[in-house]
Order: sequence, then structure tokens, then C-alpha cells
Amino acid sequence: MTGRVNATTVEELQACDLIEGTLVVDSHIARVLFDAGVTHSFISSQFATSLEVSARMMPYVLKVVSPIHVQESCSQYVPDVDEEIHQHHLPVQL
Repeated sequence: MTGRVNATTVEELQACDLIEGTLVVDSHIARVLFDAGVTHSFISSQFATSLEVSARMMPYVLKVVSPIHVQESCSQYVPDVDEEIHQHHLPVQL
């Protein structure tokens, strides 16, 4: 399966129409890049570890290519994460 991501770093952000911001993820402040055109949401393994939740294996490997043509493979996700936007809580999987 192939996913689409426009940027994963601030440097890549400068080449795309994205918004940089912060939001609360499971009571942790996260620096995020917003793009309505992507197929999936991603978090760093370091941030996932800080959430103190267990990642689960996906039934497939997701290949992701960044705007600077760097390919990554993702095989895990973090279920049941709470994102808070303007005091609204949204259950998400990352």
C-alpha cells in the first residue's frame, strides 16, 4: 500500500502549502504540520514512545514518499489517541 505525505520536516514545509502549528495529543504538546491532502497522519517514533502507549502492527506495510523523494516504510500504528483542537477531543489513530 502506498501513502502520500507532503512534508515531515520544516525544511520540506517550505516547499509545500502546509500549515505549521501545535496541538495536544494525549495530553502532550505536539508540533504538527497540517495538510488536508494527505492520506495518513504520522508521528515520530520518539513522540510515540513519549505517549506511553503500545504500537500495533498493521496488516500491511505502508510505503511513504516525501516531497524530496525519501521513501520510508511504516508497519505500525498507535490506536486510540486523543487529539484536542479548541477544546474538542477527537479519537485518532497515528
